[in-house]
This record gives sequence, C-alpha cells and structure tokens, in this order.
Amino acid sequence: MLILPNDARARRLFVTTGALKRIQEIDTVPGTSLKEYINIINSCFPEEIVRYYTPGFSDSLLDRVEAFTPQVNY
Repeated sequence: MLILPNDARARRLFVTTGALKRIQEIDTVPGTSLKEYINIINSCFPEEIVRYYTPGFSDSLLDRVEAFTPQVNY
C-alpha cells in the first residue's frame, strides 16, 4: 500500500521532519530510477511546497524582491 498518496498526516510528517527537503537535495540524473522515484514522491505534494524545499529557491525569491518595483499610490 502506498502511504504518501493516501495519508495526509504522513505527508505532513514527511515535510515537517525534513524528509521532503532532503529528497530535493539529492543530485540525480534525468531518466534514472532514482529520479523517477523522487518525481513520484514529489507528485504527492503541491508544486509550491516542492519548489519551496528545492535548493536555491530562497535565492530566487530574494532576486524577485530585489527586482520588484512597488506601485505605491500616495
């Protein structure tokens, strides 16, 4: 039985224990079984959660902050 696709509590624990973050940090080669398994795990979570735990994501957010021009009406 597959646990992550069917158990919201298990998915929450997978995230809060750092397991999802660790999975994103694994260096994989496209087309390998390991990459396929990681993709299957990632498919159990919303895309924005996976992106959040992907290495470099916080840097890309900071880049967006620096490039953003607020439109403030005084």
